[in-house]
Parts: sequence; C-alpha cells; structure tokens
Amino acid sequence: MSRHQAGAFFLCPLILFFAFTTQAARSAEVVLSDGLQAGTWGGEHISLEVTESGARVEYDCAHGTIGRRIVPDAKGRFDVPGTYVEESGGPVREGAQPKSYAARYTGRVSGERMTVTVTRGDTRKVIGKFTLVRGREPELFKCR
Repeated sequence: MSRHQAGAFFLCPLILFFAFTTQAARSAEVVLSDGLQAGTWGGEHISLEVTESGARVEYDCAHGTIGRRIVPDAKGRFDVPGTYVEESGGPVREGAQPKSYAARYTGRVSGERMTVTVTRGDTRKVIGKFTLVRGREPELFKCR
C-alpha cells in the first residue's frame, strides 16, 4: 500500500465519522427530548410554524392548528390532533363562520426534513401529503 493509499484508508473513516456526528447534531437541534424545536418549516402549499405549545399551519386556501407539542418517537414518527379550517377567496360575510374540522397530523421527521399527512377526523379523508424543510420559505398561493 502506497503512502497516499494508506492516508486515504485512514482518512475515509474519519470523514464518515464527522459527517455522521454533524448530521446527528443537526437532528438533535431539530428534535429535542420534549419535542420539535420551535421554528418554521416550509414546503409546497404549506407552512408549519412550530411553537413551544404546538403549531400553526397555513395552506393555500386553509389554515389549522396543532394544540400540543409535536414529540416524535425514536424513529422520528409523530401523530397529533389538530384542526383544519377551510378558507374561501373574496370577502367574507359578517358573522359567517368558516368550516372547521378536527384533523390528524401524522408524519416523520428526519434531520431537517419532515413529511406530514393531514386527515380530516370526521371522514378520514386525506386532505394532503406534504414534504417540508426546516427554515425553508413556504410556497403558498392564497385563495383570491
């Protein structure tokens, strides 16, 4: 084995170790023992603002809430209750109440990425499946 090959042989495991520990540190920053760290997650047609007590969700033509802290299990999975509120374009009549539904927010967090499926509680109909990235600007197209 040449001197160059020997150096590469010893350097590769070291690079892999640092890459793994850096990713693990980033994941630990996102998922704390008591839940997701507060911050914004964005994706196509969705914005998720994680707070100390839950989350606020914004869609193109709807919004919602998650009323408790999102605490993923050891594999990064979560299943939390929330609400889903339909919006409509244009002016809203005074006193009119938007349609609000119970919803389930299920998904998985892996590093800086999250997948989430939103399901209406009464019909079990999937409202949407989304992929979000921590710190990314959401791509929302609000109803008009």
